Amino acid sequence: MRGALDKWKAGTQKNIRKLAFSWNVLAATLFRRTKKDVLKSEHMSGRNTVLNEVQEAQLVDLIKMPSQRGFPSTKVDVQHLAFQFCKQNSVSGFNHESGIAGRVWFDGFMKRHRHIRLRKPENLLADRAMDMNEVVVKLWFDHYLNVVKDLGIEDKPERF
Repeated sequence: MRGALDKWKAGTQKNIRKLAFSWNVLAATLFRRTKKDVLKSEHMSGRNTVLNEVQEAQLVDLIKMPSQRGFPSTKVDVQHLAFQFCKQNSVSGFNHESGIAGRVWFDGFMKRHRHIRLRKPENLLADRAMDMNEVVVKLWFDHYLNVVKDLGIEDKPERF
C-alpha cells in the first residue's frame, strides 16, 4: 500500500486501477486513501482513539519517566495516569466514576505502543538486603566523598 501511495504522490501513475493491480492492493481501498486530505498507508479501520497521536506520545513519555528512575509502572498505574492526563487536557472518553481508563482502552494502547514494557515490582532479595548494612553504606558514601573531592566539585552543588 505504501509503495502504491508513493507512486500516486509522485504522479508517475494516475490510473488507480492499474496502480492497484501492479501493487496487488484493492482498487477501492487505494481510491479511498488517495481521496483523503492526508495520504496514509497505515491501518485506518476501527474506532477512533481517545487521544490523538501527539497526546499519546506525551502520555508514553509520562509512563516511561518513573521507569527510567527505577520505579516500573503497572497496568493500574498506566490506567490511572491516562485518566489523569485526559482530565488535565479536557479529553472525554473515560468513566469518571471509576477514575481509571478502561481495559479495552488499555489493551488498544498497549497494542499501539508495543515498546512499552510493564514490570511487576519484585521484593528485595535476601542477599541484597544483607549487603545494605550500615558499614557498606558508610564505605560507599566515603568513596563518593573522595570522588567529589578529587573532582573539586564539593563546593559546587550545581555540578551534582
